[in-house]
Amino acid sequence: MRPSERAAALHAAAVPPLTLFALPKAFTGHTGIIQTNAITSWTFVTPRPRIILLGDEPGTGDLAQALGLEWIPAIARNDQGTPLVSDLFAAAMAAHDDPWLGYLNSDIILPPAFSDVLPLLAEALAQAGHERFFVTSQRGHLDVTEPLDFQNPGWQAELDRRAAGEMALDHKDAVD
Repeated sequence: MRPSERAAALHAAAVPPLTLFALPKAFTGHTGIIQTNAITSWTFVTPRPRIILLGDEPGTGDLAQALGLEWIPAIARNDQGTPLVSDLFAAAMAAHDDPWLGYLNSDIILPPAFSDVLPLLAEALAQAGHERFFVTSQRGHLDVTEPLDFQNPGWQAELDRRAAGEMALDHKDAVD
């Protein structure tokens, strides 16, 4: 059985419920476009994950409401006003009850088939006797300057085409 067939078979059997969470920056200018594209792409992952946006940066609550996402505005901050990562993770962990919890930077676009890897990962972890884990990936950069047209059924194919020709991988230590 080829890896893609194996993934499809495991995916059909059961995809563990997934919660994704993020701490967006303010939704202004180009950063707003990037984050709106990325977070909207998460809503197309199948099956759709539970998505929690944290923090009170301008526009976060508006996007959460527009996309039907959960929003936790109150995150503890240090004396300089920087959100505390410990409180971010604590809030997400307290709010979710799914077996899978994933933190994403708010500029990461996910393909609809993102969850296809979860059953493969679950199987590998079970075979290795691991119940808890942390996964990262190498970061690539693709300059997307316009809002993506998610109403176009070919949005992912077009993005994949662009990525194949334009995306530059960052150094292997640059992870997300």
